[in-house]
Formats: sequence, structure tokens, C-alpha cells
Amino acid sequence: MNGQYFIDVDRGLVVKKHVGQISVDDEIEILNTIVSDPKFRKGMNAVCDFTDANVSWELADLDKFRAFVRRMSNAWGKCRWAIIFPSGKDASTAKLFVTLNEAFEESVSARLFRSMDEALAWAQAKTVSEEPDK
Repeated sequence: MNGQYFIDVDRGLVVKKHVGQISVDDEIEILNTIVSDPKFRKGMNAVCDFTDANVSWELADLDKFRAFVRRMSNAWGKCRWAIIFPSGKDASTAKLFVTLNEAFEESVSARLFRSMDEALAWAQAKTVSEEPDK
């Protein structure tokens, strides 16, 4: 698993950080691990930091991941995923996932951000801003 995570029970937040090349199977593995963690609660929002990661999935990978998200939506509940891809990084895979997710998924709302501060603010906000790609 090319990532690590922390669950902040008090804030109802999962923070995960990825490093190196991340495959769709790596991402599915860490998400299954998070959901299995005794501290995890349905409806927790997440900040997903890809600052030090490389993610370049093919359309088949994105479809596999989107199907996984759909299958697991009952375990996650209604939540927000703030995805960090800093300036200069190729975020095409993340942008495509967010677009597909918005079209087909109702429980997980995902947005891209350039910094941890912006991602945390959105993930913890009482109302969800509809302005992606800041």
C-alpha cells in the first residue's frame, strides 16, 4: 500500500497521503482498510493528498474505481472527498474521476484542490462550495 491515513474521530475526518505510483488496486486497498478501521464512521469526510504521488489511470481503471465507489457508498454514507493535486502536477486522472463521479454518484461529493488548507476548509465546511479546481 503506497499510502497512509489518519482518522480524526473528533472532527469526523479521514486524512490520507499517497506517495509514489498509485494503481487503482492500491487506492481500493487503502479505502477498504480505512472502512475496516474501528475508528471509521459512516459519513466521515476525507482529505486525499496526492502531492507526492503519481496517478495516471486508464479509462478502464477509472471505471473500476468508480464501480468500487458506487458499491461502497453504503459503507461511506454521504460525504465529501477533497482531493489535493498541487499546481504543476498532471491532474487529468483526478479531474476525470471528479467529472464521472459527479455524473453518476450521489453519496460521495469530490472536488480538486491545490493546497491542504483549501481542502481541509472544504472538507470541514458546514455548507459545500460548488467551486471546484481553485
